[in-house]
Amino acid sequence: MRQTIRPSRFRTSIGISARINGGDPIELVDDGQHGDGAASDGVYGAFVIGLSDGSYSVLATAEIDRLTRTAATGFTVGSQASLAATPAAAKPTTAASPTKRKPVK
Repeated sequence: MRQTIRPSRFRTSIGISARINGGDPIELVDDGQHGDGAASDGVYGAFVIGLSDGSYSVLATAEIDRLTRTAATGFTVGSQASLAATPAAAKPTTAASPTKRKPVK
């Protein structure tokens, strides 16, 4: 999983975490060793292992200089993973719309 933070000259501290299906927070780092590109480039990442096939929801939280931002997304592991990785504009029209899917619990 990856998250990009635009660098700011006013930034003094950043903490980014993600929760998969409401689980424990996973720290995302910008060290160039966790699927996040080069170190200190504003792209944060983490490796998550041991996930079974299925759909997952993600809630990411970024705390930057006492300001908190959140974003929600999802991903699929397994037979539908290639469809989930396709950009939204390129997905086949026969695929279920994300608004019609049941939330992952």
